[in-house]
Parts: sequence; structure tokens; C-alpha cells
Amino acid sequence: MRQDLLSDAPSPAQRIPKRPDGETQGLAGLFPYYAGYAYDWAQHQLEREPSHSSILDPWNGSGTTTMAAARLALTAVGTDLNPVANAVALLKLTGLWATPTRPPKQQYDWDPSEAHDPLDYWLEQRTRRRFRQWLASAERQSLPSRLLLQVALFGVLRQTTAHFQGSNPTWVRRARASDEHIYLPDDELDHAIVRRQKMMVETLSQEQPLSGLASVLRASAAELPLRPSSVDRILTSPPYMTRIDYAIAYSRELALMGIDVWSDRRFRLSLMGSTLIRSREKAIPQCKSDLARDTWADIKSHPSKDSSGYYSTQASQYLSDMAAALKCVTRVARDDAHMTLVVQDSTYKEQHLSVSEIWMAEAAELGWVLCSKKPFPVRRSLITLNVAAQEYPKPPVAETVLDLRLERKEVQ
Repeated sequence: MRQDLLSDAPSPAQRIPKRPDGETQGLAGLFPYYAGYAYDWAQHQLEREPSHSSILDPWNGSGTTTMAAARLALTAVGTDLNPVANAVALLKLTGLWATPTRPPKQQYDWDPSEAHDPLDYWLEQRTRRRFRQWLASAERQSLPSRLLLQVALFGVLRQTTAHFQGSNPTWVRRARASDEHIYLPDDELDHAIVRRQKMMVETLSQEQPLSGLASVLRASAAELPLRPSSVDRILTSPPYMTRIDYAIAYSRELALMGIDVWSDRRFRLSLMGSTLIRSREKAIPQCKSDLARDTWADIKSHPSKDSSGYYSTQASQYLSDMAAALKCVTRVARDDAHMTLVVQDSTYKEQHLSVSEIWMAEAAELGWVLCSKKPFPVRRSLITLNVAAQEYPKPPVAETVLDLRLERKEVQ
């Protein structure tokens, strides 16, 4: 390990996992993808790992962990089901070799396949078609340049459709009438895309080449395509137990990639923490710990409307996904592996849900031993964004860093 990458005393940013507003470290400013922790904090967590260590983030998101590991000359794998997140994560790793794509030739021949384009939820036909022409031109580029253009298109699309983003950052509405669809002349759209690519290239050019080997894979945390006992360190922030619909939050970028989260529910259903209910979901959570089952029972027995129906079923779904993911992570972890989880507690009505304690209890059933537990207060939680839920007094919510070590592996 390079000595200049080690810090004797952690700075405030390295001690607290929360990502600061306006963070630019670790190329966080390339695209506004939500991150569970800051780049400096992740790098501090990994900087004393032996050079032969293999790092895993099973909910890699936009690649904070893989970027930090590669900067420290470590080998890392990041997985995520969201192709938007994976594109951003890959760009951080390869963007130093990206070059901007020039505006493609304008073509206006109608294609029957355009009849069912999910971008039609927000864009007028001509503007939607121009986005598609730009995206098609990326296929002729190298991987870094293709990723650069894709992420630039994400940013311009989000800026162009900002009108559809409300106060809740996790929800995006669709146009209610045809006159609400966005039209942008081709020359203005082209200028915005070219300009964003140039700005991103300038940012990427300030980075030094990465000395580690990092991979980004589209995969579920419950079905990791890794060999058993191949990972030394897990660093991740699992999805929250707060009914956040991550698919809707990135529905515009997913639409650009051809995924319609409204007409095709499969992608939304596949995500941990989904607000949709899988039709074959068992009512009782498939967990090993008493705490997980007791938490579900408390939600189910709450006197409020539909607690015994939708809300307890959705909670069961989250807890079952958590158990399945932990089992898979344990399978790929080496004996004596180290796992750091950043977990935010939640509430149901007025009840406090100790989500960090649930993760600890479930991990303990698989042979993980708690080394340390550090809670940090959360000033503003996504829980408070639901106006209807504000009628219930909310207990304080903490974000907790759990450090665990695999003492005895209870799964094969």
C-alpha cells in the first residue's frame, strides 16, 4: 500500500459516512445518483486493506466503493441491478480515456418501433427522436466514450424534464396531457449534450489513472456471480426499509435505456425494497432471526388501515430479500472476512424500526460477529417526505455503521 494514501488521523469527512451536499470527490458530480456514503469515508475504510484483498459492494450504485478501491490499487467487484447506476460506476473507472461524441446526422424517417417509446411520457416526438439518434451514435464509440455519452444524455434528459420532478426526490410524474410534453429544438439539445460531454471530460481529465482492478456487474445481491469464498472485504449501504421506489426515481434514465418501469413491472419487482408486491411472495418473512420476524409481526398487528395487508407484506418482502442477500454474501466471503454496512433505521407509523439491529441479528445467524457499532443522527430522512404519514409522531432515526467479521460460516 502506498504510504501517501494512508492517513494517521481521520478527518471529519472520513469519520462520518454521510455524503456531504455538493460532494465532488470520487467523481460524485458526474451524475446525481444517490450514494449511501461519501467517497472520502469509503477510501478511509479501505486504505489499510492488504494489497491482495478482494473488495465487494453488492449494492454498488454509482460506484463509490469500486472507485475508492481502484484508487487504492485494490481488486473490487461492484454489483447492481440498475443499468443507470452501472453506467455511471463504469464511467468513473474508464472515463479518463473517453472522448466526446459529435452530433449525429439528423434523420426523420419514421420507425414503427417508435410507437411505444417510454420517453414519450415526457418528451414531444421530435425531441425524443433526437435523444434516440444521439444514443444510437454511441454504439459506434469505444466503451469509455459510449459511457461518457450515455451519462451526458442522462444529465441533459434530467435537466430537460426537471418540471416533472416534485419535492419528493424519489418520485417522478408523467405528462398528464400532450401539451405538457417537452419540446427542445435540435440545435439547443445538441448544444446541451456537447457542452455536458466537454464538462465531464474536463472533470475526468483531472483524475489520475487508477491502479486497481475493478469490475461492475449487473446482478442481484442475492445472486452474486462470484466464486464461493473469494471476497475478503464487503463495504456497502443496503437499500432502505422506507418504501423508496428507486426504479421510479430513475425512470427517465431507464426509459432512455429502453426500460419502461410503468408498463413492464419486472424491473421494479426485482429491486430490494420495491413498493410493488410480488404475486408469489410468502406472507411470513423468510428470515432466520427472531428480531426480523417480530418486527414484521409488530407491523402486521398495527391497528392502522392495511397494516395486516399491503404494509406487512411489503415489509416481509424486504426482510426476505435482506436474508437472501446476506446468505449469498456470506457464501462468497472468505473465512475471517470483514463486512461494513451503513444502515439507516426506519419507522412504521409511530413505531421505530431498528433496521440496523435486524441486519446484525440476521448476520449473526450466518456466523458474523459484531466488531463495532457506530450510530450517527439523521437530520433529514426520506421517511418524512410522505405527507400522509406525518400525522404520526416520528421517533429519531439513526444511520449506523456496522463492522462485522465472519467467524464461522453457516452457509455453503
